[in-house]
Amino acid sequence: MATQPTPAKRKRSTGETTKPAPERIAEPQNAPAPVSADAMLSAKAAAAAEPPKDRDPAKLAAAFRTKLDAVLAKLAAEKTPFKFDEGFRTVERQQWLYGSGRPAVKPYGRSGPIVTHKDGVKELSNHQGNGKAGSGRAADCYPAKANGKIIWPPPPGNDPRWKRFADVAREQGLDAGYYWTDLKDLPHIELK
Repeated sequence: MATQPTPAKRKRSTGETTKPAPERIAEPQNAPAPVSADAMLSAKAAAAAEPPKDRDPAKLAAAFRTKLDAVLAKLAAEKTPFKFDEGFRTVERQQWLYGSGRPAVKPYGRSGPIVTHKDGVKELSNHQGNGKAGSGRAADCYPAKANGKIIWPPPPGNDPRWKRFADVAREQGLDAGYYWTDLKDLPHIELK
């Protein structure tokens, strides 16, 4: 963020010194437009209406599920456990995720970070497969404690567990969001 230099103190003709003007911080060039109170209320409603995650591995494509199971088993054997957290997504869930960072998008637009480029209707996510349960080709997994519970909040992106997860997924022929340059997605792995 660029800042403008603070003007130096100046002497007035009366001999007094003035306080420097407060620093002004330039707005980022890609700053979102101000949001109306009504839009903020509907954004809160959209955030509150988060559709549930689907954690049923049976709704994943069999070929992907086999590779996912192999990834999780290898990491567990290495004492670096990860836990499957989300697989197949409904259109509603994908649209809700797409709405983050896009306040004008209906029906779930709201402020926040952009987390996906797939809207769930015109472009299906690999989590959706062909749109029917049993066809999901992607999963989100997180580092887990020895008791199987997900570590929350998740470790930072430079934690070596994320790279190991991505590398083991690649060994199984999967694509790992850890290596994406456009929209890095550490917990995401998918069938190529």
